[in-house]
Amino acid sequence: MTTRNKNLKKVLPIVIISILLGSMVTAFAVPLLPMTVFGNVFVDLAPAGAGLNVYAKHGTTVVAQDTTDATGHYLLSIPEASGVANGESIDLYVGTTLADTVTLEYQNEPLELDLYVTGATPDTGTLSIVTTPVPGEVFVAGVSWGAAPASQVVAVGSYTVSFGAVSGYTTPAPQTAVVTADKSQQSREPM
Repeated sequence: MTTRNKNLKKVLPIVIISILLGSMVTAFAVPLLPMTVFGNVFVDLAPAGAGLNVYAKHGTTVVAQDTTDATGHYLLSIPEASGVANGESIDLYVGTTLADTVTLEYQNEPLELDLYVTGATPDTGTLSIVTTPVPGEVFVAGVSWGAAPASQVVAVGSYTVSFGAVSGYTTPAPQTAVVTADKSQQSREPM
């Protein structure tokens, strides 16, 4: 056997292992970190205080939401699963008032951004979710609302409602619920 053939026998298994490992790495892609936006809300230049709804919207779809705490602080986390691509615009609302627009950047440093609005009295409605015949976990804009039935007062807009798995039942497809001012929107889904 020539020296060249001996060297080829040593290199060939390494090449095959490298190819196999390379294909395994692409099969197990790491999800992107969410974009995080946080800061304080000011209404008429004063700290907002607790209870104002803050939303991140892509078009009319809410992709993240939070409610200000006692100091007017908010924190939004926009996951890759929201369907919004890097570089797209996200509108930030306080209630129904557009406060700012940001460019989505996954895996970046968190963005600190104070939001200023005038006379914010948010238009709200109630989003209620019921699952039958058994309770199941429900998600609104990717955020768990716990087991249905679940109900919250939310800002007007469109919301993606999805459902957690329940053993022995088929998981329903996500639905879009549209909430209008001072109205209740009920999403009822059989499991």
